[in-house]
Amino acid sequence: LGVEEYEIVATLNEATCEICQELDGKHFPISEYKVGVTAHPFHPNCHCATAPYFDDEFSLGTRAARDPETGKTVSVPEDMTYPEWKKVFVDKTETVAEWKAAKNNLQNGVVKSAESDIIKANERFKRTAGELPKEYVDALNTKFSQGNEIAKRVYDKYVPNGGVVVDTNSGDYYHSKGKVYLNVSSDVINKRGAGTTWFHEHGHYIDYMCGRVSKSEDFRNAIIADVRAYEKQVKKEKGFLFVSQARIAIGSELKEIGDISASIQDIFGGVIKKPYPNCDWKHKSDYWKNSEWKLSLETFAHMFEASFDNGKAELMKKYLPTAWEEFEGIMKLI
Repeated sequence: LGVEEYEIVATLNEATCEICQELDGKHFPISEYKVGVTAHPFHPNCHCATAPYFDDEFSLGTRAARDPETGKTVSVPEDMTYPEWKKVFVDKTETVAEWKAAKNNLQNGVVKSAESDIIKANERFKRTAGELPKEYVDALNTKFSQGNEIAKRVYDKYVPNGGVVVDTNSGDYYHSKGKVYLNVSSDVINKRGAGTTWFHEHGHYIDYMCGRVSKSEDFRNAIIADVRAYEKQVKKEKGFLFVSQARIAIGSELKEIGDISASIQDIFGGVIKKPYPNCDWKHKSDYWKNSEWKLSLETFAHMFEASFDNGKAELMKKYLPTAWEEFEGIMKLI
């Protein structure tokens, strides 16, 4: 039939979950069709569907939607996505005419003013109370500027101005129920790079806000497979008899790379559920054994932070290539 891409079609009513709301209207190559990731069902009782996608389709019809006031089925423009429908018919922050005008501007190549982006940049790390040290703000802005476009988009979409940080006086740092607890002064001089903990813990926060997207069997299996594959490779190259010997060599290799490999050291330890041999950076054994999902949750946060550091991102691609691809796939969907 000549169909090369397909499109996600969500149900236009207020019962549609946030996952499907964001996916509505997105299109993917047929080759990337993967149930639960790029194709429905995305969760139990998912009402999404798929339809052929053609980017040269000019004759647009209508699609069905539920009127939020009357509960009756009505027709809306076929190219109106869920977020657009919600803005016009549920939130009523935009009229149909304004939506059409914006759509026409986009189709005609009219670029919106960058003023909003400038405002966001000026306020991204500005807090209403307890202003962050200028040195720290400068470091966070520098780190953010190095991020890839997907990571920047996801950060700005979910993290409010000033972040969700609660300052602590201890060296502890963690995410809990929508808040990030960290010692700002310690993160300024972080050996892994200033701002590392900020972006790592906000990675946990974003994962939490998205309903724990890191809890993916494919993602977790990819992490384990990558570590096992690297251990097998080193064992073969070095002529070792036991994988334990390979682990000692890998740990020494990562330690020699330095603190920039801290995340890799921790993830490798997570796979074997204890500190990886010869590594300086690690969680305790009890941490990994506490939940079967600790590995994927922690790796998601590590990879989110690495998305704002080119050197760390390259290490992820080297040591965890398949898992990195899975992570990027998750990021594109949120």
